[in-house]
Amino acid sequence: MRDRSINATIVLGASTYTLTKLLTIDQDYGWTIFEILWYMPEHNWSAYEEALKANPVLANMMISDFVYSLGDWIAQCYEGKPIFEFDRTRMFRSSLVGFTLHGSLLHYYYHFYEMILRRTCQV
Repeated sequence: MRDRSINATIVLGASTYTLTKLLTIDQDYGWTIFEILWYMPEHNWSAYEEALKANPVLANMMISDFVYSLGDWIAQCYEGKPIFEFDRTRMFRSSLVGFTLHGSLLHYYYHFYEMILRRTCQV
């Protein structure tokens, strides 16, 4: 029961934080909820692009961290575990791999690959 409560807190906390960040990006304008929902995708995409310009490696690492965590949680649910009875250690390991390896290494891999393609296409 204790593990299930901790897992529920993690899932609900992360979900609440994410939804709050997504829905409050335009809170300073004094818009209605319809206007916020209408412009939310565009303004969140702009915020993501600004984060990529400011610190591209960290932005890629954070995105990979989130996607790896979410993917592992979904995989565990698909394997038959109830929603709040997932293996936190496994999810943390997956998150760590996404953050430290996938996000940073692929950032540099794509820059390297782009450099090779530019040289190849110039011939």
